Amino acid sequence: MNRPRVGVSYRFDARANPVKRRLFRAMEAWADVVRLDAFEAHPDLWRYDLDCLHVARCTPASLADMRRADLAGVRTVNAADGARLACDRLARGRLLRDLGVRVPRFEWGPAGAISLDLPVIAKRRYEFVDADHDHRVIDGGPIDFAGERFVEALVSDGVPYKCYRIGEATCVVSADDEADPRPVDPPPGTVDLVRRVSDALGLALCEVDVLRVERGPPYVVDVNPAVSLRGVPDGGALYESFLREEAARGVSTS
Repeated sequence: MNRPRVGVSYRFDARANPVKRRLFRAMEAWADVVRLDAFEAHPDLWRYDLDCLHVARCTPASLADMRRADLAGVRTVNAADGARLACDRLARGRLLRDLGVRVPRFEWGPAGAISLDLPVIAKRRYEFVDADHDHRVIDGGPIDFAGERFVEALVSDGVPYKCYRIGEATCVVSADDEADPRPVDPPPGTVDLVRRVSDALGLALCEVDVLRVERGPPYVVDVNPAVSLRGVPDGGALYESFLREEAARGVSTS
C-alpha cells in the first residue's frame, strides 16, 4: 500500500503535549507527515495533496482547515461540522439537552439576563478562541460580567471522570486529582454515554468530561474534539493505531 500523506494540525513547540510529540514523530515511520501550524490558516490546503487531516489542536484556523479538507474530499479524523459544534458551548449544550443527555443548566446572554441561582460558572461561548479558558466562578453577590457569556450552574458534589474515545476504544480516568489522573474501570453506563455523545457530534476521537452524582444520571460537562490522554496507559499506542487506520481509509478513498 502507498504511504499515506497525513496532515497534522498542531502546535509544534516546547509546549506541545509530550505524548502527541512522540506520536507524530513515530508516524513518520509509516506516513508522510505534513506539519501544519494550528494557529495559521491554510487556504491552499488542497495543494498539500493529503489523504487524511488530523486536527490535534482546535483553533479557529484549524477548524477552518477541517472545512477546507472536507470540501476538497480529504478524509478528516473527526467530522468538520461536529468538531466546530463541540467547540460552541451553547450549540453543544442545546444539542445534548435535546438528545436527553443530562447537562448542567445553562443560559446565554448579558449578566442582567441570567436567572440561574448561584453558584455559576461564566465562560466564553466558543472554546479555544483565546489562549486562556476564561472561566470565572461566581458564588456570591450579583452576577456581573462584560458582554455576553455562556453561564452554567456549578455542580460540585459529583465524582469527575475524563473519558477518551479513540475509535472503537473508550478509556476512562479518574479526574478528582488533575495532577494525578488514574485509569479506572468505566462506571456502569459510561461507555454507552460517551458513544452516544460522540456519535451525535460525529467525533471518533474526543475527550468527554463526565460528572457522576448520587441522584439521577451523570452530567456531561464538556466535550473536546482533541484529546490529551493523560493517565491512559498505552495511550500513545492506541492513538497511533487509530490514526494509522484512519490514514489507510483516506488512501483507499482518495
